This record gives sequence, C-alpha cells and structure tokens, in this order.
Amino acid sequence: MESASKTQTDSAKRPPIAVVKKKKTRFFETYISKVLKNVSPENGITANAKQQLNSAMCLVSREVARHVISLTEIAKKKTMSEKEVVNAFNIVLSKELAVDAVNHGRKAIDKFEEINKVKGTSRQEKAGIVFPPAQTEKFLRNFGYSKVMVTSHAPVFMAGALEYLTGVILESAALSAKQSKRVRITIRDLEIGIRSDDRLNRSGCKSMKPIGKSTTKATFAKAVKDSFTLPISDRAKILDTLTMTEILATSEG
Repeated sequence: MESASKTQTDSAKRPPIAVVKKKKTRFFETYISKVLKNVSPENGITANAKQQLNSAMCLVSREVARHVISLTEIAKKKTMSEKEVVNAFNIVLSKELAVDAVNHGRKAIDKFEEINKVKGTSRQEKAGIVFPPAQTEKFLRNFGYSKVMVTSHAPVFMAGALEYLTGVILESAALSAKQSKRVRITIRDLEIGIRSDDRLNRSGCKSMKPIGKSTTKATFAKAVKDSFTLPISDRAKILDTLTMTEILATSEG
C-alpha cells in the first residue's frame, strides 16, 4: 500500500510531458534543400526563401498540370502520359529551358524503367531524382477532381523536369548570394537569380501577353489567390499572364 501511494505521489509531482507536434511540410519544401546540396553544397537557404520557392514550384506545377489535362481532353484520351507532360512544359517554359527540362525528365524515366521491378524502393529512388512523383501526381490528378487516368511515367517525368527547373533557379540564386558575400540564399537572391537568367525570366505561364509594368505585387497575389477558387478553364485566364519572375513575386504573399 505504501509503495502504491508513493508511486501515485511521484506521478502527481512529475511535470506533464509536452507533446511535440511534427511540423507539416508542403509539397516540395523539404526537397528543395536536397536539390541545393546537389547544385551548390556550400550554400544554404533561408526558411522564407524555401517557402517562397516551394510556392512558386506549386504554381508552375498547377499550370503544367492544367495544360496536361487540357491536351488530354483535346486528344480525347482517357489516360494522360508523359507525351502530354512534355508538350505542357514546352508551352510553359522558354524553348531552351524546356529542352533541358524535358531531357532531364526522360533520363528519370529511363532510370525508372531499368529498376522498375525492384520492390521496396520508392519511385524517386528508382528514377534517381529528389522530387517525389507522388506530389506531382496530385497535381496531375487535380487533387482527386480529375477523372482522367495517369500513367506511371507521367508523374516521374514531371518530377524530374521540376527538379531540374528548381536546380537551375537555385544555382542562379547561389551565384547572387556569393556575389553579395552571403552563404544562405535569400528571397532577394532568388529574384535576382531569375532576372539575371534570360531563360528563367522568359519562362512561366506565357501563353498570353504579359501584364504591364504598372501591375503591383499585391495585384498578382490576389489574382493567383482568386484563381484557385475558379474552374480550370477560368483559372487559365489569370495564371497564363504570369512570368516566372512574377510567379515568384506572387508566392511572397
């Protein structure tokens, strides 16, 4: 009885155990640092810059997926393949950047096919990439709202191409950080890096004429935020007007 009472008093004196909640990550945020280590190992990146680049990649992914779905519907196909993803990247990115991104995506598919039968290995490990195809597949399926089926190659290709695009942005931003004698990449470095690379500055949602210089950053942010409440067909009218630099600016809000 005495031992039982002692254990009860001891447990009553113990402070409550704090429950540590695991931080939720969004889409490509955790993988951006891994891509940076491959591109520029000596550099780091601030949390704000990582979040903004993640948001920019999400906007690009939405735009690519929108074109993929449209091209699949135009072709009257029930399944979207890497062919539609290739055409979507050719629409969204500048010509030079699209060629390199497509080549990177095809290399990922080739590696994926070589060891596809190996069990117990994730798709990105099979493809030799960092970005997870599971995340890109969500965009291709329009987060469950699209009835179009997806081949196994399409998400892998899209993940490889997006990883290449992220690597190009980070490499250019790392040069800006080094010129400013900083180790960690900031939001300003991302913007300067994109503006200094003509391929990146001309890329983005470019199927319509660009918005004039008088358009403010707040207008862009509101346009993107409002577009996600619209159907895909109406959303295109807003998202198509953004360039890569403007996409990065919208994600800051």
